[in-house]
Amino acid sequence: MMMSESGIKYGFPNPKKARPGITFQERCNHAKGCGCSYAHLPVDLIKNKTEAIKIGKEKIDKRGDLIPREEDIERLYPDINNVDKIENKVNFVFHLEPEIEQKLEYYSPEWREKYINFVISVAYKIKPAGIVVHPGRRDYTTNGIERSIKGACEDLQSFIRDLQRDLQSKLVATWIGLENRSGHMIEDLNHTERQRKKYGLLEFYENYGEKITDFGLVIDVEQAYTMKKKIWNDLRKFIDKVVKGHEEDRYKIHEWHLHDYNPNRRYPAHHAVGSGEIFGISTEEDYNDVKSLLQDILRSAKKGALVLTEVPSSEDVEESINYIENVLRSEDYEDYKKSIKL
Repeated sequence: MMMSESGIKYGFPNPKKARPGITFQERCNHAKGCGCSYAHLPVDLIKNKTEAIKIGKEKIDKRGDLIPREEDIERLYPDINNVDKIENKVNFVFHLEPEIEQKLEYYSPEWREKYINFVISVAYKIKPAGIVVHPGRRDYTTNGIERSIKGACEDLQSFIRDLQRDLQSKLVATWIGLENRSGHMIEDLNHTERQRKKYGLLEFYENYGEKITDFGLVIDVEQAYTMKKKIWNDLRKFIDKVVKGHEEDRYKIHEWHLHDYNPNRRYPAHHAVGSGEIFGISTEEDYNDVKSLLQDILRSAKKGALVLTEVPSSEDVEESINYIENVLRSEDYEDYKKSIKL
């Protein structure tokens, strides 16, 4: 993967549209054009009518089996067999089902096996640089009995462990990262006593993931900020703890996710909007907060941190990267303001 001036390796987000959406060649062109060295690829469940029709289903049955089969792969990714011929090729990170509309049934051994088989079939054709897994919700029942948080974590562990085992059996070497997600059973970086039905990303890593080969953390800063009740200092202290743990080889951090602009956030955003806001930075305090976060992200990887800019368009991706690089390149707030020609 190529690096930016700062040493960060940037990822191109997945367009929010039905597969195929854009071809692999187009993904690579967009990524390289924005200065990205890798791109995210959806390897998820059938999520809408367009995709259902592509694989021969007349309608979506949310209670049915929406895991694509091996024979569906070429319908969902029409140019997948030409990946080796792509120019300007970048690495791909698989983004598995985020459970927005569909259901992650980790509690079902049969479901886990079917989904793993689908992921392996895609990985056999496109060897991924990494795979992002989402935790899923805990409040599902098996035979009418609600699962405990312990049982839900064990089910998730089984999925990740078996996926990595099958990848290795196909000689596909890749990392697997678990992402914190609001509304899922793992939405915060750590859990507190009031979150008895939740689990923290670090706790899962320490208790269930540490022995899985190349397993690590994918940290979504927006989700973590939300769970810290938008108290920036609490988030910063915890991220500092995680990064120190990574430096001491206690944790593995595989990727960081940074979202688009919101006036209530104080971390990387993609464009300026009114009221004097400049890329989310309007004061020296804002600048210092954002820069310290970005410096922590740089500390989290010896060979270049992976950062996914989750923004709507190619133009926004490029603008986000320029913004981050400007903050890291500048010596102080005054120097930063000069860099964006205020």
